[in-house]
Amino acid sequence: PFPGPWVVKPASQGSAVGVRVVRRAGEWAPALRKSWAVEPEALVERYLRGPEYTVGVLDDHPLPVVQIIPKHAFYDFYSKYAVGGSRHVVPAPLPPRRVERLQRLAVAAHRALGCRHVSRVDLIWSDRPYLLEVNTLPGMTDTSLLPDAARAAGLSFDDLVLRLLTLALRDAAAA
Repeated sequence: PFPGPWVVKPASQGSAVGVRVVRRAGEWAPALRKSWAVEPEALVERYLRGPEYTVGVLDDHPLPVVQIIPKHAFYDFYSKYAVGGSRHVVPAPLPPRRVERLQRLAVAAHRALGCRHVSRVDLIWSDRPYLLEVNTLPGMTDTSLLPDAARAAGLSFDDLVLRLLTLALRDAAAA
C-alpha cells in the first residue's frame, strides 16, 4: 500500500545490523521479522537515493566531509567493516557551499542532541541534505570514517585518541 522503497531497521542498533530495504510488498514481512529478531521496535524510513556523506564533529567543530561509496547497494555491515567494502573519499568532492551546509547541519545536530566531544553525522544528498542519524559512539577501527576525517584534518589516529582523552579529562577535572 505504501510506495517504496523503504528501509526497515531495528530502532536502537547500529552498524546496519538487521537492516533491510523493502522494494516490493512481499518483502515487508521478512524485513520486519529480521528487524524484530534483533529487537522488538523497528524504524521504517523512506529509502533515499543519492550520495551518502558523513561529517565528524570534534569538540563542536566539524571535520572534513567524507563521501561513502559502498560496494553493495547500500552501506551495509559488510561495507562498513570489511577491508575494501567501501571507499571513503575525503575530503568529499563537493562545492564549498555544499560542504559548509553539510558541516553546519552536522554541528547543529550534534549540539541539539547534547553530544559532547565527538559524534559522526550521516547524511544523504537527495535534492537536498537529509540527516540519517547521529552516531554518538563513532567507530575507531581501520575501516572507520571518523579516523579518516580526522586524518584529512591533520590528526593522526594517535592524535585523535589523545584529543578525545584530553577532552574527557578536562570534563572530569571540572566535575
